[in-house]
Amino acid sequence: MKPYLIILTGTNGVGKSTFGSNLQKDLKIPFIDLDMFYKQKFGAYRQYTQEEIIEASRELDILRQGYFQNHQSFVMERIIQTPQSVEKLLQRAKNYGFSTSLFYIGAENPIEASESRINDRVTKGLHFVDADTIKNNLKDVTDTFKIIAPKFDNIVIYDNSKNYETAKRVLDIRNQEIYLAKELPRFAQELIKDTFIEEKLKAKQQSFVRKNR
Repeated sequence: MKPYLIILTGTNGVGKSTFGSNLQKDLKIPFIDLDMFYKQKFGAYRQYTQEEIIEASRELDILRQGYFQNHQSFVMERIIQTPQSVEKLLQRAKNYGFSTSLFYIGAENPIEASESRINDRVTKGLHFVDADTIKNNLKDVTDTFKIIAPKFDNIVIYDNSKNYETAKRVLDIRNQEIYLAKELPRFAQELIKDTFIEEKLKAKQQSFVRKNR
């Protein structure tokens, strides 16, 4: 079985860290949680210097490279704001024979939901994120998803609107074929708009209609 890389993405406060921790327990593989990495390295959140950010980035790259070289499957979370921020990592994964999966964690009314969760995180020594940043990151992640989705072997969209602990899987694409598709919430419909996923869903629906005439 191929080793695999799972990247969790979505805007701030949608539950990526909780989801990743659950995956880590279920799959028995490492999870790179950026917030926890910085907290363990530097303590409670503060404004980091450029030197500290460079140092942390270097250590994270070494950690990921170790997993690749040892063919160790792992999960990581990242707010993917541009295609360029993940393309080299994806290529490295493929060079080492990894399969790649993109898990998008979303929610209806994400700004309100994220603000509540972020306020809870601050009490635990993690960093605060304001509503404008959440909104801007949401747009960036949505725009980037449309570009990078075809580059992944597998794509799964989760709806984390109701239960912070157990996100609901609403769409599962494996090797660019639909494996599971449930009724999509609005955010998921917007996410896949003008992508190959939307085309696949339309083709599947048309095929279903033809078969049931």
